[in-house]
Amino acid sequence: FSFQNSFAQLPNGSIAPDFTLVDLNGTSHTLYDYLDAGQTVFLDFSAVWCGPCWSYHQTHALKDLYENHGPSGLPGVNSTTTNDVMVFYIEAQGASIAELNGGGSSVGDWVTGTPYPIICTDGSPNSQSISNDYQIGYYPTVYQVCPDRTLTECGTTTSPYSLITTCLPPPSFNNDARSFMNNSAGSGCSSVTPEISIQNYGLSNLTEVEIEVSLNGVSQYSTIFNQIWSNSTNSY
Repeated sequence: FSFQNSFAQLPNGSIAPDFTLVDLNGTSHTLYDYLDAGQTVFLDFSAVWCGPCWSYHQTHALKDLYENHGPSGLPGVNSTTTNDVMVFYIEAQGASIAELNGGGSSVGDWVTGTPYPIICTDGSPNSQSISNDYQIGYYPTVYQVCPDRTLTECGTTTSPYSLITTCLPPPSFNNDARSFMNNSAGSGCSSVTPEISIQNYGLSNLTEVEIEVSLNGVSQYSTIFNQIWSNSTNSY
């Protein structure tokens, strides 16, 4: 494992935090449900006053992505869809529905002509905590989340569908565990307190993981982790 300085956004390769959010039509969406169905999810975190966000919205890149590749049967998705993508627009600064419709400080009408779900975070029912979970530091921030739950900040690309080939294929090995750094020390003389997620991509259940700790390339110690999570006590 390598330790880096702090990031403004979630580092590429991070495990995307799960969420359940309600769109403007009252439909509830859970991120991991789409990922578990094999879809690659694109999250557009924007603000209604943000000019660059509006410029990207007006390219219709995510609109075309949703219409031609979104989940079969959802409103606005073409019958010829490849059925392997989902798209969300998330207004991340708590703007009202009226502002999303073009009122107040908004630079435009975000709702009209947008077929994919729009998430309002004015507190009824969604809060701005989703922005904290995804460490949004500027707008727009566009994340691509692969079915294995890892994310990449993909930016305002005009051809987002070409990016899904970067996602890992479905599991094919019996034993295939990978690790992801959730956070690390900031900078300077701070202590190193890493948080690491281990995800199993293999076809067989994991029974134990050997963790080796090195400092400047010199092995310090190793340990075996073989405990099982208990839903009843919320502990290992």
